[in-house]
Amino acid sequence: MTCRPSEPCGAAECEWCADQTSGPPDDDAGLFDAIVAEIERREVSRPTGMPLPVPVDWHALYSRTNDVEWLVEDVWPVGRQLHIHAARKTGKSLLMLHIAASLAAGRDPFSGRRQEPVRVMYLDYEMTEDDLLERLDEMGYGPDDLTHLSYYLFPAIAPLDTPEGGRALLELVRRDQCAAVVLDTVSRVVEGEENSNDTFRALYRNTGLHLKAEGVALARLDHEGHEGGRSRGASAKADDVDIVWQLKAIDGGLSLVRKACRMSYVGEHVDLAKLDDPLRFKRTSDAWPAGTREKADQLDRLGVPLDASKRAAREAIKTAGEAPGRNEVLLKALAFRRTRLEVTP
Repeated sequence: MTCRPSEPCGAAECEWCADQTSGPPDDDAGLFDAIVAEIERREVSRPTGMPLPVPVDWHALYSRTNDVEWLVEDVWPVGRQLHIHAARKTGKSLLMLHIAASLAAGRDPFSGRRQEPVRVMYLDYEMTEDDLLERLDEMGYGPDDLTHLSYYLFPAIAPLDTPEGGRALLELVRRDQCAAVVLDTVSRVVEGEENSNDTFRALYRNTGLHLKAEGVALARLDHEGHEGGRSRGASAKADDVDIVWQLKAIDGGLSLVRKACRMSYVGEHVDLAKLDDPLRFKRTSDAWPAGTREKADQLDRLGVPLDASKRAAREAIKTAGEAPGRNEVLLKALAFRRTRLEVTP
């Protein structure tokens, strides 16, 4: 008897109908059961109640002034992630401690100008308490200056390339209400192989991504490889950060050299002089990029207000039928005009 799938007859002697009700052959029964069990497991473990992603609100985005806010001017924008690598004993930990303590104490790290304190978290896997105290004493800081600095020596938390570690750090950040985190050094906070790209992709996925979503800035310190000029180990170490700085020793101080950056407004280098009594770092020049003074003169000629935002300045230049040029130069020109006004008698 012949039967079609679209019209099963249901007769007992129909081989086609019998096949459809008999289940899998005995040889495949174990595989069939395993597949069914896996489907059921996935259904049970599927997250429930998770909100769906929300797309960008274009009107809200374009209503922002889009001005750059800095934790450390020209070095570390608010909410951004840095990777700083240097040869051993160059002074990366010393510089970063100076930056963290200055921000927490309400001082601009390179000018000493008073500003609002910033809550900073520092995870230190290198120094001892004696080392820390000696350096802070040299910098002239006392305990009352450091109430906004959450400093952890060899913190006992899970590796940050694991979900457990990422959750633990985020809980600490929320508890301490920190706006910035320093990892010193990045190779100490992961359990994966330093030469494996997967290790640092996991670090970003489990830690960096969640800090960025919360608007918390991150600075990762790292050692250079033997050949110099890049971080030791995996090539993906710096793939997911916003700025990569190489710290180099120069006569009388240090230089931060931009190696990679996803923003157009970050300059090529920042040179710092190391000073004593107290120990501190100071910009050796304003490092205005080429074209800054000409762009400032253009803004003056067009009557752009001194307190104009970058977006407002660009619109004013475009309305006048002229070219706004590079964001880096435009931002520097806005700052240059204010600086020029401050020094004019």
